[in-house]
Amino acid sequence: EIVRCASVVLAAGHSSRQLMEALHEDGVKLSYQSFAAGFRIEHPQGLLDTIQYGSKYAGYVDNGKGPLPVADYRVANTVEDGVAAGRAC
Repeated sequence: EIVRCASVVLAAGHSSRQLMEALHEDGVKLSYQSFAAGFRIEHPQGLLDTIQYGSKYAGYVDNGKGPLPVADYRVANTVEDGVAAGRAC
């Protein structure tokens, strides 16, 4: 099927080198978007509960079944060009 259009968004993912090279060789006009890199940090929930509520009240969380909700947190950073990056946990 041929679909005629002015622009196409191709989200090929991080393993797309061969596809992009083939499209370029076929004369397709390509423009690249800057990329983002991320990472995951894991903390024991009990540690987060203790940090947020203190050792006196952390036991009241009881894995989300107690009277206090499990603690959550957010990590965010703004890089030099003013773009904000963050992750809520």
